[in-house]
Amino acid sequence: MMAHKNLTNNNSNEIKSKFDSIECIYEIFFKNINNIKFYFDKFGNIAYEEDEKLNKERLKILHQTQSELNLLRNDVKKMVEEKSSLEKLQNIITYLEEINQKTNKHLEYPSHNFTILSEGTFLILNNYFEYLISDLLKYYYKKFRESLNNEKFNTTIKELNGYETVQEITEHLILKHVENLIFKETFDEVLNHFEKKLGVSTEQDLVSRSNVFEIRERRHLIVHNASTVNSKYIQATKNPYRFQVGDKIPICEEYFTDSWLKLKLAGQLLIFNCWFKWDKCNIDKLFDEILNRTFEDLKSEYYENVCVTCEYSIKFDPKNESQENSLLSIKFNHAIALKKLGDKKKLKKLLKEIKVGTTKPIYRVAHSILSDNNTSLKQQFYTAIINNEIDKESYLEWSLFDFVRDKKELNTLILKLFEEQEIKN
Repeated sequence: MMAHKNLTNNNSNEIKSKFDSIECIYEIFFKNINNIKFYFDKFGNIAYEEDEKLNKERLKILHQTQSELNLLRNDVKKMVEEKSSLEKLQNIITYLEEINQKTNKHLEYPSHNFTILSEGTFLILNNYFEYLISDLLKYYYKKFRESLNNEKFNTTIKELNGYETVQEITEHLILKHVENLIFKETFDEVLNHFEKKLGVSTEQDLVSRSNVFEIRERRHLIVHNASTVNSKYIQATKNPYRFQVGDKIPICEEYFTDSWLKLKLAGQLLIFNCWFKWDKCNIDKLFDEILNRTFEDLKSEYYENVCVTCEYSIKFDPKNESQENSLLSIKFNHAIALKKLGDKKKLKKLLKEIKVGTTKPIYRVAHSILSDNNTSLKQQFYTAIINNEIDKESYLEWSLFDFVRDKKELNTLILKLFEEQEIKN
């Protein structure tokens, strides 16, 4: 069963504005998922530093206490050797030994600020992915409500009396249908609903369902089993991290970031497929957003995600010049990611597939850079600059030009071309 937000208590005006297009859902998803990453990065560091500070203070006090107890114990031992109140002194020694053991135990007990924050943000991350799924389902059934014509709905007169028009009642029943689907079906079954009922691929060949499923199962351990590994988790996930039953399951920085990247990728590809299938009048914007996603992931150095998104884009056949340009730019972003990852074999193959003979100068610049062909690069840059295809801002921002800026002499030469062009203008 999926965790859920209340789907039936939304203000109707909010529903309409939120579900006018897949693009709106896309924007909301990325706003949510980027905000939670920003929150984790900023406050996770603060929580970790606070834990470290508290641990150092606690260790200092405990070591000091332990040292004082050791001195006292030695004094008492001396008194015992001198046979002073032997029985009483022996009791004191036993008591001191107990305190010493407790002190050692507390030395191993960490602070929990980071754990609380990381588990909390991990749960919210999961919730945002679930919200995306429910948002897409609501959009589909609102837009294609005839698909529910033969569905039977259980409702009450009391519920219906809360609405004034047939339109409001219809929206209420749609939301209730989605809510029931999410309540009754497992997470895996809900994703299969997209595949089998709605004809929308979840791209299991590009996004491993097992990876997403492990994230979901770890979420269940936090919520339902005090973050402790049980046999259900091990059986359900095939235990890729080799935990033992009874282990405390962590949400460390590396795991959170990895989970964030996987859910982000799974979410964006699902949105893109829904967009292509349900919002055909807005396909040019879809191509722009696929390109924009590869560009943003390049800037953030999420190169594996870039490669997956670019491989995904191959499925689309361009219908006009705008779409052709977007797909060509996506291919170049793919090549940049491959070069960053050091995958020379795939890079060479991809560059052979890209024909730039009659394309814009910017594409010829890109091909030369990625091919490490500097022979005519200066002239190509000059042509692209005077045609206003490259400005200084894009030169300093686009990951493609990292390979040029790293070369001091060539970088100086290109910057000089920009200066000369600015003077002319």
